[in-house]
Amino acid sequence: MAKKYGIELRNELKFRDNGGQIINQGDLYLEDQLIAFWSQDMWGGADILKMEKNYSEASFREAILGKHPAPLTIRYGDYVISVEYSLELMMNELVKLTDAENIFHRALDKGYNALLFVTDGGDVQYWALSEEEKYTLDEAMFIHEDLLAESREAFDSDDIEIKYYTSESQFEEGEPIRLDQLI
Repeated sequence: MAKKYGIELRNELKFRDNGGQIINQGDLYLEDQLIAFWSQDMWGGADILKMEKNYSEASFREAILGKHPAPLTIRYGDYVISVEYSLELMMNELVKLTDAENIFHRALDKGYNALLFVTDGGDVQYWALSEEEKYTLDEAMFIHEDLLAESREAFDSDDIEIKYYTSESQFEEGEPIRLDQLI
């Protein structure tokens, strides 16, 4: 299962709000323990958390903020903003990671053995690949330079994030939060 700081998103549901935006929700697990129900807010507000009985939302948010104590710089086209790391940012990363893992499994089922993931922070492109050997990210970027050029053109940006998945273990990111941090 995809994990960001040890957090897993299970029973994920995606639906569209009245404005057509995709809303994600599901159960959050840490160390195989259900810790919360999570949902993006349909009205664009802060994410909704319904913590399980023994866990604190404030402690959970604090543990996530502790993963990135310095503000992050985010680019949106010509705009650059500085934001504090938050549950909302972490969950967006976890949703993308979970989606990438699901696509990776479908690719494996169809006989592919690698997935090239490219995003500009909003839009995402994936390529399922049949590789003769497992490459490093730098090698894959060199070999698949044509696909990356296509992404840069499609996103109209040179500021893209590239990931290259060849194994299940790559879907676990960051040092895990501990359950005792959520009490």
